Amino acid sequence: MPSSFSESIPLSASIQRVPLALCINELDRGGAEKALVRIACGLQALGWPVTVISLRERGPLAEPLEAAGIPVHALECRGMADLRTLGRLKHRLRQIKPAVLLTFLHQAGFWGRLAARGARVGITVCGIRVADRRHWVRWTDRLTRSRVDHYIAVSEHVARTHAKLCGIPPDRISSIPNGIDCGNESSLQDRREPARILFLGRLTRQKDPLTLLQAWRSMPDKLRNASELHFVGHGDLSAKLRAAITAEEQDRICFHGHQPDVTEFLQQSTMLVLPSLWEGMPNAVLEAMAAKLPVIATQVDGTQELIPDSRFGWLVPPGDVKTLSAAMTEALRNPQERISRAAAALERVQTEFSWEQVVQQYDQQLSQLISPKRANSELSDDRNDL
Repeated sequence: MPSSFSESIPLSASIQRVPLALCINELDRGGAEKALVRIACGLQALGWPVTVISLRERGPLAEPLEAAGIPVHALECRGMADLRTLGRLKHRLRQIKPAVLLTFLHQAGFWGRLAARGARVGITVCGIRVADRRHWVRWTDRLTRSRVDHYIAVSEHVARTHAKLCGIPPDRISSIPNGIDCGNESSLQDRREPARILFLGRLTRQKDPLTLLQAWRSMPDKLRNASELHFVGHGDLSAKLRAAITAEEQDRICFHGHQPDVTEFLQQSTMLVLPSLWEGMPNAVLEAMAAKLPVIATQVDGTQELIPDSRFGWLVPPGDVKTLSAAMTEALRNPQERISRAAAALERVQTEFSWEQVVQQYDQQLSQLISPKRANSELSDDRNDL
């Protein structure tokens, strides 16, 4: 982690910070996983004794955590249905003895709130990264919601939607956005010839890359023939998407697979297009805004909070090929509009979505949950084993 990040966060002696465990499905290079690393390191810099638990393997993001002095425990479990998870997580929590458990993602949240009671963890906080509408997700959350002291959603829209889907009282859920590191705007210029349209994310139904392909094909011939479509990411639609490319399109559509560092792609692209059907608060959009790259995205969930109006980018309805194609056409035909919206977007993330601000919000929220009554040695004595 950058040393300046830790040094920039003031340490307040008036707040009592207790042992904290952060639990996540895995420590691969995904958006939620990267956010966990920044939050864990930031909270440790503020004086929280932090431990991280991965339900699966250690993953590549264990390294920056351990480099920051944060212990990492990998339980070597598998997916949601791996029943070994409960016993292993409960055992590890009993060893670590955290006063607070903060989970990220649904699998870690479900098993975390079951294990926390058996391990006598005093406070359980569940992070909600996306308002997941799937039936089994909603009902597993509903059945275990009584074991959660508080929820932290990644956006206000996700907080409202998840609370409604799972029957959570409004006072038990709040929102803290993702953060971002901003680059040097003076070093970034508008990209024109050939126009490079960037898709950055998993190639899955949620991200809807096939709609982007159809929208690109629907652009006027002159614009389409003077542009390239670049997919950075991997997922279960990878093969289907590749199979849909015609021989004539192969020289203008590129697949780059998963990339641990997307800086070069952001710098060399003309604009980012993210046609997701649903989102939490997409890191791809934050990264593009921070790189002064114009954004076209769908009007869903937390994306609307990043781009609240047309000053900061283009928003279109999800699944709407015609409107997405029209927005891409407008953006490509108006370079000055791209520059103007990208500059406003950069200023927005610089002032409202820095990692320092995000970590301070987590610090304040967790501190508010630890009242004098609950922070004493009897914090979790009333929790019974399963």
